[in-house]
Parts: sequence; structure tokens; C-alpha cells
Amino acid sequence: MRCIKSGYVAKALAATLIFVPLATGCVSNSNGATGKPEPTSTTTATPTRPPQTATVPALNTSQVQYAPTKWGGPANRGFSNVVPLTWKPVVLSEDEVKWVHPDSGSNLRLRFLRPEQPLTTRVDNKLKQLSATPGFQLLSRSTGTIDRSNPANNGLLSPYITFTYRYLDETGAVRVVVDRYLALSSSPTIATIEVSTGGRLEDLAALTEITTRASTSFLAFP
Repeated sequence: MRCIKSGYVAKALAATLIFVPLATGCVSNSNGATGKPEPTSTTTATPTRPPQTATVPALNTSQVQYAPTKWGGPANRGFSNVVPLTWKPVVLSEDEVKWVHPDSGSNLRLRFLRPEQPLTTRVDNKLKQLSATPGFQLLSRSTGTIDRSNPANNGLLSPYITFTYRYLDETGAVRVVVDRYLALSSSPTIATIEVSTGGRLEDLAALTEITTRASTSFLAFP
């Protein structure tokens, strides 16, 4: 029995190599011998990238439009942030929602954090977890305080820690993430909300701006 092993064939498309999986299976030999296909594994990375994104232009910061949206369930009272207008919302849980660009796969993710932990503890633990990610490289880490722009916040100040990193996705392409942990003025040392954007390296400027917009517009409902 002759087996076809799983593998990849490279095809040239728009000067970009796309790897296409080969079918896996077995063909009987004349003597009736049998064989088994080699096992394959699937790895899912975040953010998810649709195929052929090389043809999608880099995100233009000035062309991203925003709209306020409410998210979160009764258990966490509910929150509001401005998010990119044309990005598709995906509810991950009662505490977490993301919005995905329809073409490039870049995304904005908002998460209510629990249990309560200090900002520095949250960030240090996250970076420790990320250290094992293929191609991980910390690009920057910063701290600061932002004046959240939503009038309902009455100019309240919120401390934050932001770090930016890059890694390699399942295809070997470079991906970049801007991750911000935000505290509320009522608990200035406790991480309450995670605002994270991820996408292609060429989208970094837009992802940074989207992270800032979502952070400054954050509003918690009673």
C-alpha cells in the first residue's frame, strides 16, 4: 500500500508564496500491504488572518472610522468604547468581545479582567506566558495615565501599562500586537480592562491609534 504524506506545495501568487496542504491518504499495493498516513497537527494563532492578505493595503490611520458600542453582560454591568465602524463584532464570552477587520484579519479585543490583580502583576504574568510564543520579541513597554475622553467620566484619570510585541503566526508571517491594561480611577492600581489590537506589521501605526481611541473612550455602566 502506497501512502501520500501530508505536506505543502508552494504556489506563486502576486509575488507571495502560499502554502497549500496536500491530501493525505493511502493507496493499496498489489501485495495488499497497508500503511498509515503520518499524523498532522493544526495550530491556531491570534489574530486570525484570512488568506491572501498580502493584497490588502496597510490600514490607514486617517481612514479608520469609529462608533461607540456597548458590550459586556449583566455580571460585569456593561461597558462602552468606540470601535472601528466597519469591523465585525465577535462575542468571545460575557467578559470579552473582539472586532475583526473584514479583509486583513486585524482585530481589536476588549476584555473585562477578573479576578482583581495589580497592573504590574497582570502585565508581568502575560509577558511570561508570551515568552514561549514562536518569534516573540518585546518591542516596547510604557506606563502612563490617560484622561478618558467620554464626558460621562468627568475627566477621570486612568493609569495604564502598554506593551507592544511581535511574533510569528502559523504560516511564519510576522504579526504585531499592542496590548494595554487599564485601571479605573476608583482602583488606580488594579487592572480592570484589557484593550488589545493585533494584525500585520505594516498596520502597527493604525493599531496603536485604535488602542488609544478605545482606551480613552472607555465608560463603565452601573
